[in-house]
Amino acid sequence: LEILQLVKRRDLLLADSHILELELEVSGGAEAEDGGRRKAKDVELLYEELQKELWAVVRESLRCPTAGPNLGLVVQVLQQEEQVDQDSLPGGPRPRGLKQRWEEAVNQAADASLPQKQEFTAGELGAFLDRIRARVVEDLGAAKRNVVSIYPEDYQPFMVYVQSYHQAVARRLESITDNQLEISDVYSLLDWLHNMYNRDVLGTVCITSPFSRSQLSPLLPTETVDRLELDCLNSVRVRHTNNESPSCWLDGAIAHLSEIIQLEDVPSIQMEVGVLVREFPDVRKKHVSAILNIRGLTRQSERQEILNIVKDLESSEAAGGSILTRERLLFHEVPVTSEVPCLNLGLSRVALSASACFTALRPRQRRGRKTSQETTEDGL
Repeated sequence: LEILQLVKRRDLLLADSHILELELEVSGGAEAEDGGRRKAKDVELLYEELQKELWAVVRESLRCPTAGPNLGLVVQVLQQEEQVDQDSLPGGPRPRGLKQRWEEAVNQAADASLPQKQEFTAGELGAFLDRIRARVVEDLGAAKRNVVSIYPEDYQPFMVYVQSYHQAVARRLESITDNQLEISDVYSLLDWLHNMYNRDVLGTVCITSPFSRSQLSPLLPTETVDRLELDCLNSVRVRHTNNESPSCWLDGAIAHLSEIIQLEDVPSIQMEVGVLVREFPDVRKKHVSAILNIRGLTRQSERQEILNIVKDLESSEAAGGSILTRERLLFHEVPVTSEVPCLNLGLSRVALSASACFTALRPRQRRGRKTSQETTEDGL
């Protein structure tokens, strides 16, 4: 009873020391058989109560800057128990492995902290994932401020917290993808997987607390990601088929845009831009510049070489007095926002595959170079 009171008052190190003494008496076998069994049962019950308080302190410490003293006692108990485990003979209740159970407690705390699957509403996955992002960043920041410095370095406390939250996120995503998702949710999930999680979660946390990302497993199995990407592509195919235009002259636009995004050397890009401008004379420098932003081409010298092709062709057409008919206009209806260079790394293969499928759905005349679909598949 006295030991239990110590546990409830969170005098954890002293309580653990008394439990160890009681455990030693039981293992010594000095008591009568019935008395020994009762004491052994008492030891196990006391350990259960002790662990309840230990892990409660671990949970509370994340958001309580003043939890340091109690958390320090938790660490001392873990170290004391580790030493007894190492000194004990095989068999019996040892090793108790409280350090491993501490890691499990951190994992459970992370899982309880994140938004639950029941809070997810179909069609609003983006908002649900944003709540997960905010909570992970907030909690890992709190772990760095309030918790990490209390533990010994060999515990790698921050990495334990990072892995626990990473695994909790993975469980959420796996549970969500067990069911069929709306296409808007599929796109939100793919964008979050490929871009936002690495940039806005891990990247944000890494700024103040560097850690090894190589120790983190993928959030979703490759097969699941492939299935989601295929769902996205199939949706594009269906939409394109249902809204197919009779204007076959538009087919070449997608092929040329795909080539400009994928080609590596400047002369090849210049040649493709030239073909695009000749087939679609309403293309302007702002349109080509936006395409170069999508592919992430930021070197000004190379951009200028490519954009000059448009300028030269515009000048020659102006001198020749060419007139565009309304039926052959396409790009003049495409607005261009402010030019901010960007590169969507994760979704690039989805975007390029989607662009390839447009022209694949309609038979085209054979040409001397590869079709956009073939080029896309090579790139993938």
